[in-house]
Amino acid sequence: MVDMGISQDESIKVIVNIEKVSSFKTPAQCYGVSIGQITRDLPQLVLSCYDDYLYIYGADGKRHHLLNWSSKFTSLAIGDIAGNTHKVLVSGSLDGVVRAIDMSGNLVWQVELGKPVKSLSLGNFDKDKTSEVLVAVAQVNAVVLLKNTGDILWRKSFPSKIVSALIGDIDDNNHTRAVVMESEGRIHFLDKFGKLERTVNIGKKISQGSFLKIGSSNFIVTSHQGIITIWNLTDEFKELTQHEEKNRIRVMTTGRVFDSNNDVIVILTRDDRVSILRPTMQVYDKDGKPLSEDELVEASIDLDQLRPVLSELFKSFGITGIPIVQLHNGYISKTGARISYSRFYTDLLRFQNKGQLGGRIDHYGTPDMEKDDLLVLSGEKFFCMSCNQQIPVFQSHYQCDQCFRFLCKECHETREMIEFIECPFCQADGSHIHLVE
Repeated sequence: MVDMGISQDESIKVIVNIEKVSSFKTPAQCYGVSIGQITRDLPQLVLSCYDDYLYIYGADGKRHHLLNWSSKFTSLAIGDIAGNTHKVLVSGSLDGVVRAIDMSGNLVWQVELGKPVKSLSLGNFDKDKTSEVLVAVAQVNAVVLLKNTGDILWRKSFPSKIVSALIGDIDDNNHTRAVVMESEGRIHFLDKFGKLERTVNIGKKISQGSFLKIGSSNFIVTSHQGIITIWNLTDEFKELTQHEEKNRIRVMTTGRVFDSNNDVIVILTRDDRVSILRPTMQVYDKDGKPLSEDELVEASIDLDQLRPVLSELFKSFGITGIPIVQLHNGYISKTGARISYSRFYTDLLRFQNKGQLGGRIDHYGTPDMEKDDLLVLSGEKFFCMSCNQQIPVFQSHYQCDQCFRFLCKECHETREMIEFIECPFCQADGSHIHLVE
């Protein structure tokens, strides 16, 4: 199984702490909590209550909106499943029906699964614009994967009671998997065809489970009774921390509700309170020194294995008039510039989806056009370092071979006229700026 962002090196110690940042009493007895964008652009908490209403709350516990919906819902998920930027609410219910409902309350589609729905999750196996729906079906211990249209893709049964079915990325390499949790403590990982890849027995009962992302690291979080446990996702599947609540936890979910790179854990307890728990992570080396996020990623990657991977990625993108830099001593280096392999690899996967091959670059104190310098090795458009206009990659332009910044032909001509042809970023002389046809 792929390392999920935390090194398996025993010299690295990971500590995760959990703090409660807000808590509020529910307006009625509730049975479900979801995170999604309903009435605002920011993520909100959606409370499913027995009084036939959905209550929409902010992370601070302030109520934003009230919707009249059916109390038959057992689970909810909110997202753009069709890839058309229109949010829908996907619900599972006691009558065994999964429904997709738009934000006006209109039924988009429904599928009957025969038994009550325990949980459901939205995710994208194929990395296209549409999402699949993974459903846990109660009483028959089955999971079903649905297309965004409600059509059944596959169905798989398990030995004991299923408490959670998730779909999502399990590492920084965008390996999307279905994760099925049984109440007896078994966690199963399946591919997009429903083929079982791995099973882990955590040795503890599970009542609820979810993914958890802190920075660039991925975890699984489970709960039973009033105990929340966070697990790493390395091959050892180690327990990292526990958090205990005074009251039994009825519902647990995770997601982003703050302007942060970290998920929060949202719980609904037996005393009808919703609480937001914020996990924080600190990693220490063998000498007890705290590691930064960059150092952590660096420590988690085998550079000898990564070097040929990056080389092949460079070849697959091609040069398109832009020099491919040398790989040397754990860095991608060129005169006056360097990129950490680990940080570059993390960013590369993100930019690759945008048709670009890129990563952050350290310019040794030269001015930044953005908050972080960015080296783009391949793409459709670039930015002129002088006027900041976009330049199509196949249009003639000038480039500094020291810091890799670009100049449009008009700005270069202007600089020649005023005899100021040094690179405005790294101050290299004019001999380093070349025309790229």
